[in-house]
Amino acid sequence: MTFTVLISAYSINPYKALDDGIAWSIVKALDQKFRLIVVTHAGNRENIEKYLSSSRSNAVEMQARFEYYDPSFFGAARSGRPPRTLVQKYRWHWGVVSFIRQRQLVFD
Repeated sequence: MTFTVLISAYSINPYKALDDGIAWSIVKALDQKFRLIVVTHAGNRENIEKYLSSSRSNAVEMQARFEYYDPSFFGAARSGRPPRTLVQKYRWHWGVVSFIRQRQLVFD
């Protein structure tokens, strides 16, 4: 029996080190044992899809499903703030639960 695990990761990037890279390493490790649904910031989409479409390393074997959430549709444009400020991060964390419910993501 394989469990489906939901991971909420605001910052995740296969090409970076530190926090973004650590989050990616955790996802890769868990992907070997569980089915994964990874909810992340929409700004991470380009790098994740680029990595998954490349033929290098274990990217082809990854089974994780990525969902992209961006709460700053109106907020960032009006406030004039850069999209990755601390305020945006808090807004993402507050809204991600509603996003998961709206998408009706099924996990264990």
